[in-house]
Amino acid sequence: MVDVADNVEFSDMGMDINGMMDLEPEPVCIATTMTPIPDDDINKPKKMELMWAKELYEMKPEEREAANNELHGVEFDSNACFNNDVTTTTESPRQRAYALNAMQDVLDELVPPSSISSFQINNNRCNYKAYVRGLELGSVYIRSPDFRLRFLRADRFDPRKAATRYCNCLDLLVEYFGEKALNRSLYLSDLSYEELKTLREGNVQIMPSRDRNGRRILVFCGRTIIKTEEDFFSSNKVMIYLLMGVLAGDVTTQCKGAVVLIFPDKAPNAQPMNRRDAFMLNKYINYIPLRWSAMHFCIPDEPVFHIVRTLSLALIGPAGRKICRLHSGSLIECDYALSSYGIIVKDLPRTYTGIIKIKNLSRFVKVRAAIDDYRKKAVEGELNSTEYDACGIECPEVNCVLFGNKAQSWDHPGNIEFRDVMEEKEKERDRFPRSCLKGDRYIDSMIQEGILRNFRFCDYDKKKSWYTEINNMESLRHKITQLLTGIRKRRKAMKMMHHIRREALVESSDGVCKCFFPQ
Repeated sequence: MVDVADNVEFSDMGMDINGMMDLEPEPVCIATTMTPIPDDDINKPKKMELMWAKELYEMKPEEREAANNELHGVEFDSNACFNNDVTTTTESPRQRAYALNAMQDVLDELVPPSSISSFQINNNRCNYKAYVRGLELGSVYIRSPDFRLRFLRADRFDPRKAATRYCNCLDLLVEYFGEKALNRSLYLSDLSYEELKTLREGNVQIMPSRDRNGRRILVFCGRTIIKTEEDFFSSNKVMIYLLMGVLAGDVTTQCKGAVVLIFPDKAPNAQPMNRRDAFMLNKYINYIPLRWSAMHFCIPDEPVFHIVRTLSLALIGPAGRKICRLHSGSLIECDYALSSYGIIVKDLPRTYTGIIKIKNLSRFVKVRAAIDDYRKKAVEGELNSTEYDACGIECPEVNCVLFGNKAQSWDHPGNIEFRDVMEEKEKERDRFPRSCLKGDRYIDSMIQEGILRNFRFCDYDKKKSWYTEINNMESLRHKITQLLTGIRKRRKAMKMMHHIRREALVESSDGVCKCFFPQ
């Protein structure tokens, strides 16, 4: 992600676009790939934006509509036309089974079973040693359908692209986390003290909420200062953990894609992006099993950042520019723009003055540690009967109705929709008081209505800072009753307010209503 200091000229950034192409991995996904652009075009931001506008204009109408729907987090039938492949937007058990078998055939072609013992790989460019090592260890994890489906979803069920991404990703995981990454998912405890310190700086965070389509959101607020090779390795390891250990494990994000927000660093000591950073960026894009469905660059409207805008468009390539939007102006103006794309801006990890917020990050670290402890106990068989189904949820889906955490539950999409359902029931009860159900039967009817609308009811665990699904009917009735009491109090207060306003309005002699204020 691109960020430059106010006093840095483009020639001092150490960026060589043509030189980056020599390091670029072969693109394997529809997401971003870097494209060489002449220096004259880089120094002319308007020319780059005209090129971008031309690319959008030349898109087919159904592709343009589908790209706009993905950007705004809206699902329509036209999304099936994105990438000219209707079969890649929906899943069925039959399609998944067929794709997994086709992916295995490609893997057998890339790494023939007869060559595993001798490490003779049928590819001159990539060794895929991590995949071979995983087979030698008999790893069930990397051969599991759930793990491989991540790669198929990232490449819209193209088995050859998914197999290439799969092998490259395993090499990347072994490079940074060792062979233990071949046998299990990544844990927070895999990060060292220095790496956890880098994580807690908050320059890269995952928002605690989702957009309106249920996608997870990754936010870049500046960059970590890198002085040594160890710092570079630590920052990359933290990034891989966030992408592979958290985002790639979310099924909704696998199917619908992830959203990324970039806020360039305006600090005087901000480090510019160099060729090595660009190389790692391309690895993240082409190796990690994630499909980026929306990119938002929030760039200050200042002359020096016009070059940043051009460079950002150059780095992400034509495919990335289809799902990219640039927002210029102050942070408040950028927040207004982001809210129109279904993003809850109050959860952004920075203030309007640019200070990074770490409250949600602290909760994130606590929840991930608790989830990792649960997974370790599950692997070792140490879970008792009460803990077996008790693994919590770090980021609830948009169809969840949350209880216990007022800061997040009030404007959560699931709570907003369920409150509308309850208010409809209350209005119906006011119109037909005699035929309406009473007591627990009335509460049960609300719960059944919520279940029919695919709502999930989750309670907040203050001890572990995660959410758990409510399975006890008596407990759920109690919480719904409390929610209903709050709705009735607000309705009563609104009626009282309207009544006071009506009494305060006095009709004048000319027929115009004016507000009466006592002297």
